[in-house]
Amino acid sequence: MSNYATNDYRDLAERLAKGFTEDSAEDLKNILDEDCEYISEYNENSPHFHNRQEIIDHMSYVDSNVDDSTRYHYQIIDLREYPEEEFDISSVAGFPNVAPYGIRLFQFKEKALVAIVVFSVTEEGKIDHIILSRSEEFNEEIYHRVEEKDLPDDLPTTAEGWDEEDLSTDYYIWRNADSFFRKWLGENGYHYFKREFYEDCIGYRCRKGNDFYTIYMFAYGQKKTSLLDGDYCEKFLKYDLSSGSKSLVVYLQVKRYRERGRSIVRVADYSGNEHRRIELWEIGYINGEPNLLFYPAKETIDAIYKLMYAYNRFDDDVLHYIVTKHNPYFKDYGANGTAFNSGFFNHLKRIREKNGDMRIGYLSKNDVIYSRVPYIEGYGFFSIEVATADGKILGLTSYPMDGGEINIRDFILTDEKESEDLFSYVPELATVIPVKGNEKERFSLILGFDNGEQKKYVLAIDDDRINDEVISYESHAFTDRIWSTASVGQNVLPNRGIAVRFINDFFISGFKLYHDGKFYCEEGKKGKLGVNDNVWIGDMNDDVGCGHINGDGNLYFIDKIKGEALHIPERYKNTPMAVYPVYGGYDEGLIMVSLFGELDLQYHHNFHGCAGMWGWLDTEGNEVIAPQYVYALQFCNGRATVCKGDWSIDEKGRYWCYNEAWGIIDKTGKEIVPCQFDELYEIDETEKYILCHTGGWDDGYQCIYDMESNRIVTELDFDFDPGYMFNERFYQDGLIIFDEHEPGEEKDYIYVYSITENEWIVHHQLIEGRTYNGETKMVVNKDGEDIIVF
Repeated sequence: MSNYATNDYRDLAERLAKGFTEDSAEDLKNILDEDCEYISEYNENSPHFHNRQEIIDHMSYVDSNVDDSTRYHYQIIDLREYPEEEFDISSVAGFPNVAPYGIRLFQFKEKALVAIVVFSVTEEGKIDHIILSRSEEFNEEIYHRVEEKDLPDDLPTTAEGWDEEDLSTDYYIWRNADSFFRKWLGENGYHYFKREFYEDCIGYRCRKGNDFYTIYMFAYGQKKTSLLDGDYCEKFLKYDLSSGSKSLVVYLQVKRYRERGRSIVRVADYSGNEHRRIELWEIGYINGEPNLLFYPAKETIDAIYKLMYAYNRFDDDVLHYIVTKHNPYFKDYGANGTAFNSGFFNHLKRIREKNGDMRIGYLSKNDVIYSRVPYIEGYGFFSIEVATADGKILGLTSYPMDGGEINIRDFILTDEKESEDLFSYVPELATVIPVKGNEKERFSLILGFDNGEQKKYVLAIDDDRINDEVISYESHAFTDRIWSTASVGQNVLPNRGIAVRFINDFFISGFKLYHDGKFYCEEGKKGKLGVNDNVWIGDMNDDVGCGHINGDGNLYFIDKIKGEALHIPERYKNTPMAVYPVYGGYDEGLIMVSLFGELDLQYHHNFHGCAGMWGWLDTEGNEVIAPQYVYALQFCNGRATVCKGDWSIDEKGRYWCYNEAWGIIDKTGKEIVPCQFDELYEIDETEKYILCHTGGWDDGYQCIYDMESNRIVTELDFDFDPGYMFNERFYQDGLIIFDEHEPGEEKDYIYVYSITENEWIVHHQLIEGRTYNGETKMVVNKDGEDIIVF
């Protein structure tokens, strides 16, 4: 540690704290070392910066995106109060010479402690390390966090079962695990659309891409309530919820703490680690016996079988396609160093020529969970790194059968191999027509396959080189004349199939062309499409979308089941057409489309992702409801919330609608609720009542509206922000309840309107001790009588 005086260290801590909490990041230039390192331990995606300017830019960005309710507040703490024999701050921070002062960072008016900041100082008095930590070792000493015990009512009874209502009362473990996991599903690309409650878990029916999953979530507090293994989980394969899907399991631990007088809940993985990635386990079979298999991602599992397919058949067309072009690596335990690029393929080739087939083995590092690995008997097994963006193999690492440095508890060898039909859907290339497309499609091929499909392939050339007379591509020279020599023939290289060849000896495999080509049909004709896909509209990279297919400016609606490409209405030509971004664009037989792409709005809007000029098509591409709504939500139960208005555009190209007129329509476009409200939100648990704002923003008011009688039921004489994520509004047993959460405070204000009595029976009743995630049971009283519990 430098020879700084104590007051100097405290001054550095104060100045650093103000960089976090005030708009003064630029003032840190004089106290940060040029190569200062900044590490945040919030989660695995948290930032890590390596120099002074990156840190200052980050702090300035954070400050520009917070308001008074979310801005940090700080408290300087003396780390010397914690004896080293009990608490080694340097080991927690991960670097030496930690300054004697640290910083507590709070949000919500110092009610929520979010991080501890520690830093180190150079001999010159500059800060060279900063860490924002939530390490478990800070919990009791600095966070003053004490673990709370589970209560008997927290766990479901396996004898009687439980249901969704329980999630709103007791069962803090299940309520918080359910809330956490539904959010996790969305963040990881799983679109969950059905939930079932069982006596020991919750099941979620999901879709990710074109694949369906059913995930069974278990949760526990201090003690595991279920000992999961394959035998226990096999029963889920027989549940109706699992039908036609891959069945997975996740196990979560829910921790509850008492911190600075308030109760907090944290969700962790099955081992209790709050910072490690959540694992999914597949319910599968090993040699006919049920087991739980580690499920890293579909892309990784698929890549294992694709690699086996290419290796076992000496099929280099497949192998070169499934492996990344950019520096694939091979780390072999039996060789010195690592093989890259062509060395990757040559090394795998030598193993292939010397050893037998590749099969699937299952290894475990504990008593329960197994991982699939490809292995070669007498040689070893492989771990595989895959890019989740495109599923390409980035590299392989081999291990001896005993695992070498890997501690393997068990290794089960099987004769399981890839399916013979893995790539049976790929047709053979039959014809090629080289064409000169538009500027961005200078080198294009129109491809015909033996099953009647047509595709278009465009050589990827950088925009800054597209107009050069001679183009260099993968060490080959191309001109328009050379491109015109494209022909179909057998590749002269060994272990290769049919390809498109050019006079300069360049070739592209038919396998690659089929997978990278886009569906193509001549204008006015129907093109035959693949038979292994579902209904799809537009861009090949999306489940649902609208796009250009043959580069001629026309937009098409694609029905993969019928094998047809249909023109969509004329008005959509030459527009940045978009589908509804939230729900996937297709629901209840209608496709929600906009004449605009994504709009940049001047200000924040609660329906930002739904801005456009929206209408609906049927599955034949016919307009059902013409584009006319500046905001809209997808149809649900035959109704859609919409907004009429006119867009204005400022000098920066940003959009805004100043006179919004919200309403609700049916599937013919008829207004069920007239488009006349300033704002409109649904009220949960009812299809009859909605929350509206009417009369304009200057002189108007919020109200409850009855859609059946088309009348205003009552005005709200308080301001309720429906866009605030912790506020709730719902209907229950003839009562409409508004729960208004106080930001940063452990309290809520409750309003209850009785439909039958036509009056507010509870108004601005204070409920203290409840936090935003509903940790405290809430009872609303009138004259001492409980009228609602949630």
